[in-house]
Amino acid sequence: MANDGSGIGASLLRKEDERHLHGRGEFVSDIKLPGTMEVAFVRSPHAHARIRSISVPPEARGRVFTAADLPRIKPIRITVNAAGAKAPAWPPLATDKARYVGEAIAACIAPSRGEAEDLANAVAVDFEVLDAVVDAPRDMRGSRHPVHEQWGDNLYVERVVEGGDIEAAARAADITLTRQFRMQRQSGAPLEGRAVLAYRDHRLDEVVIFTSTQTPHTVRYALGEFLDIEARRIRVVAPDVGGGFGPKARLYPEEIILAALALGLDHPVRWVEDRGEHLLTSAHTRDHHYKVTAYADRQGRILGVDAEIVVDAGAYGLWPQGPYQEAAMAARNLPGPYMIANYRAKHYTVATNKTPLGPYRGVGRPGACFAIERMIDEVARAVGRDPVEVRAENMVRSAQMPFTTVGGMRLDNGDYAQSVRLCAELLDLPAIRARQQKGEPDGRLVGIGFAAFAEQTAHGAAEFVARGAAVIPGFESCTARILPDGSVVLMVGIQSHGQGLETTLSQIAAHELGIDPAHISVRHGDTESTAFGFGTFASRSMVMSGGAVARASRILRASLPACVRCASSDTTIDVVARAVRFARIHILIELVNQAEDVAMGDLLEGGDETDDDVMKDSLRAEIRRVLKSLSPREAEIVGRVIGVTMRIGESG
Repeated sequence: MANDGSGIGASLLRKEDERHLHGRGEFVSDIKLPGTMEVAFVRSPHAHARIRSISVPPEARGRVFTAADLPRIKPIRITVNAAGAKAPAWPPLATDKARYVGEAIAACIAPSRGEAEDLANAVAVDFEVLDAVVDAPRDMRGSRHPVHEQWGDNLYVERVVEGGDIEAAARAADITLTRQFRMQRQSGAPLEGRAVLAYRDHRLDEVVIFTSTQTPHTVRYALGEFLDIEARRIRVVAPDVGGGFGPKARLYPEEIILAALALGLDHPVRWVEDRGEHLLTSAHTRDHHYKVTAYADRQGRILGVDAEIVVDAGAYGLWPQGPYQEAAMAARNLPGPYMIANYRAKHYTVATNKTPLGPYRGVGRPGACFAIERMIDEVARAVGRDPVEVRAENMVRSAQMPFTTVGGMRLDNGDYAQSVRLCAELLDLPAIRARQQKGEPDGRLVGIGFAAFAEQTAHGAAEFVARGAAVIPGFESCTARILPDGSVVLMVGIQSHGQGLETTLSQIAAHELGIDPAHISVRHGDTESTAFGFGTFASRSMVMSGGAVARASRILRASLPACVRCASSDTTIDVVARAVRFARIHILIELVNQAEDVAMGDLLEGGDETDDDVMKDSLRAEIRRVLKSLSPREAEIVGRVIGVTMRIGESG
């Protein structure tokens, strides 16, 4: 049902903004629970070191917890179905070794964060410092002290993506260029860092974890696995989340540790990451090394691309997907939107003594895009042609769509070459080239560059199966409820961390139901009251959760009682808005439905007695009660729907 004023595409003020602009948001740090103790961690100052001993001052016992004090915690393990992939066990609190700077060794609790940090400073750890693995291309085949000694090398996995005949392309090429590129390591740095608050609810026999996460339902699943307790005894709540960008779409050791502390202690515990901790210990990203060879003819037509991609994935794999997807996605996406028939990409995921790598805005694709776009420019320079024309001539043509690239990526539609040429036209490229030839009066250099980016988003189940993932995040859910006053509540498994989903999802429901978004509430983030979902990542929220909201809303609309549709047949008032005025009729129709094969006339008039007299008497009494509450207009509508003539006077 179209609703141009407030439905899909309408420009509305965001529902979320009012509370945030007035300082009324509720983040983990804002939640006040009586008796909450703050947590600080003893963390490794070394990238690679054996832990010989941990000394806790006598007066601190009972307030400092090492792995030995929390035996219920299991190591984090990544399950992967890809042949040959290695998955090291990751103890949330380090035991025998520290494998990156900032790795947690002990948790300290105190009434304030400052006191907890003082306690952490009083804990002494005896280290045997080892050589650190920091150069992924150099050390991937082995090092003096491997990150995980049992491996013998430092490779999580190595793979090849290939298609066509790269050797034939090399022989036919007039131009052969080899270049190396580096994409540096980065940190996600959302406005709000990670934060966890956990407590034991004795009445419900569950542990409640408030956490700043993009994926509350999968965190709940993981906590059950690594704490060995049933999911029914775990409630995860993501309140307001101050940005995520990917790093918050993974399980972290601190979430497990805080939950374990809450299960063992009789008071809430909270940890709020400071900015230094975030830069050290929250998921890092990128850190790609590319060596790319392009084969081309004299006009700059790309005949083939041969690449080696090395990704520095850090010391462990973050649950659930592990460290494997970054290099694999870079290799598959490197051909970009170009007609490259011959391709080979050897890619390596390497363990180093650095913070574990995680997803962040694009996951592998920005590096691949940078590499192929730089190679297009290099080829254009080598053949003496403008990069715009070389780029456009190598792009997949619109007539070829849908097109599957040599890397296996399906491009569904678009006229890429025309978009590049249109961009050049809008920028008046000839004028800029003339300006470059003339030079600037002050000697400055003027540059212009072009790049194309075909993004892979909203991955379905098939994508994760192809990666060999054991956890397949292929769907989202929505439960839509219409309340007696005609307002609507959407309970979704997706999690908002600043995208405005409370507004946009309500607009989708408004589009389908014809009710103002102001009368639609979106509930998310609480595993106790929302439909299951895999969370927000990979630009999937509108596709997956938006689709679920649309389908649930359509089902809800189709299920509205016939009397509501009848009531709105002679008016322009929206169907669901009309339901506000006829909420009592909903009750009546439900009662009629319960009667099943019992005739309506029998119910109204008394009818013959049958074996189910008790049921019929109960229904009669309830229906008469409802009928007496109807206005004459409502009675007329009910009569039309159920085929009974009813006249109700002032006395009912």
